[in-house]
Amino acid sequence: MTANRFTGQTVIVTGGARGMGASHVRGLIAEGASVVIADVSDNDGQALAGELGDRAVFQHLDVSDQTQWAHTVAAAEEIFDPVYFSSPPPRRASPPDPSSSQTEETFSAP
Repeated sequence: MTANRFTGQTVIVTGGARGMGASHVRGLIAEGASVVIADVSDNDGQALAGELGDRAVFQHLDVSDQTQWAHTVAAAEEIFDPVYFSSPPPRRASPPDPSSSQTEETFSAP
């Protein structure tokens, strides 16, 4: 890895409170990024942010909720800088069916 390749970048890591997401958070911090740990696991996320210092904050985020996404991005940009990227991206259980009449209101993420 190249040291500090993410210096000055703000990254939102979904599922960042535990496991692979927490590993991504630690790696991005080591590379100089400011990271928003976005997860539904409040206690784990707050503990990780406390462990990592001023360049990590926790934000409660249910990735299926557009309002929470807007709040998370706004908080990230208020605390740090404009968001560089989100990792990993939100996922669906299966690829969307283009013929589906499903709307945001009827969609339920896994």
